[in-house]
Amino acid sequence: MNFLQKLFGKSNPANVQIKQTESEQEEATLDIKILLERAKKKLSNKNFEGALFDINKALEIEPTNFAAFLDRSRVKREANDILGADEDYETGLVLMKKKERGLKALDKARDKYNANDFIGAIKYYSEAIECTIEFEFVFYDRAMSKKYAGDYDGALLDFNKAIDVDSNYSDAFYERARLKHHQLKDYNGAMHDYNAAINLNPTDAKCFEYRGVLKNELNDKDGAANDFSKALELNPARGETYFSMASIKFHNRNFQGGIKDLDKVIKIGLVGDSSYSMYNAYFFRGSYKSILKDFEGAIEDFSSAIELEPHKGEVYFERGEARLALGQNDLAAEDKINAIKLGYKEEEN
Repeated sequence: MNFLQKLFGKSNPANVQIKQTESEQEEATLDIKILLERAKKKLSNKNFEGALFDINKALEIEPTNFAAFLDRSRVKREANDILGADEDYETGLVLMKKKERGLKALDKARDKYNANDFIGAIKYYSEAIECTIEFEFVFYDRAMSKKYAGDYDGALLDFNKAIDVDSNYSDAFYERARLKHHQLKDYNGAMHDYNAAINLNPTDAKCFEYRGVLKNELNDKDGAANDFSKALELNPARGETYFSMASIKFHNRNFQGGIKDLDKVIKIGLVGDSSYSMYNAYFFRGSYKSILKDFEGAIEDFSSAIELEPHKGEVYFERGEARLALGQNDLAAEDKINAIKLGYKEEEN
């Protein structure tokens, strides 16, 4: 893909109301690409004034658009404004070379990002932006890099810029919501952004899931349950959402329902982008089986949890309790000793 194809492969999101010539409609909403194409048609008809009008409108939208300067140079040259044509041509070339440097920097930034070198990625994304590569996805990508590098305030500013460029950018609202939710602890702001992301993309399961997580943290259990249900309706193959739903059911003392949700978690698995773990799935399922006096099932789950995390005292203690309930006194004593060796203190739990 050559430079021009790379640059214009993505349409500019900006729109502008343009006053047309008498032979056209009085007003229409146009973007830069349409304006420049229309200017070329006017130039072919020797309508220099009309062509310049459209190109100038394009430059009002994007003052650093090198193609607009080159097109205006051509119009001025055919209209015998040689000095103006030369000035626009030089400006267009300077801007084009700057764009080329920016696109090369953008390629380097993505390579750094994919290699988890987020500091390096930030450097090259910044270089691309300085070279007028100011699409919404560039600000978004730099925001993600800053987030992973621990610069949360910087990430927030870049998410804001991405949304300023494209107010319909649902992923930017979603990621800004997560930043506000988990890192900045701005719960009202996070709720606003989750709502905005859902309004823009009502079929995105993860937006409902994480809004549900926030509602759960704010003790809106019914609202959280509704969001988790909607998330599962949209994506029934995500273990994290079943885990979240299980926590609501356990809160409501619906242990059987919670166990069924954890069955799904264990069957589907987890993708690793949350605080949940398969150890937790087995441990919690075993704990609630113990509450329901299914001690054999509990022991089986605790044993699976120990295979995953053999250095957690809590799970040995709980397996010991289940074994004690079944009269397996020697095995229970062995588990209690292991729990103590691993630092578990019964009086603190």
